[in-house]
Amino acid sequence: MAPSDRSTAGFTLIEIMIAVVIMSVVLLGMAASTAVLVHNSTGQRNRTQLVEAADARIGEIMAHPDYDGLETRFAGTTRDIPLPGIVQVTTVRHVTDRVGANGGLQDYKVVTVTVTATGVLGTAQRTTSVAHP
Repeated sequence: MAPSDRSTAGFTLIEIMIAVVIMSVVLLGMAASTAVLVHNSTGQRNRTQLVEAADARIGEIMAHPDYDGLETRFAGTTRDIPLPGIVQVTTVRHVTDRVGANGGLQDYKVVTVTVTATGVLGTAQRTTSVAHP
């Protein structure tokens, strides 16, 4: 084979090895970013479930017709409802204020629901006021 034919015969071993190294780096980078994306989306889904659990508890409290029985029925800690590993802490605080020039009485309850779960970073907290009928 003449020296001029050798340059057009194809890739050398070193060129192929460099191409394989470059492709490996690119593929490893893509795999790492995919892993981060999956981790973040799973964490976001878990946090969304916490918010939904807090909103559901607030909705349940708002639908309860017995104003005077809110503390006895809802205040406290519940576990594994609606999903395993979820802890809901509900506090009910009774507030009475004098307002206005004539000193009218405002009577309402402030309800706070805090939801946490094992293995999930952060908490979800929702607060609402329930007025005396």
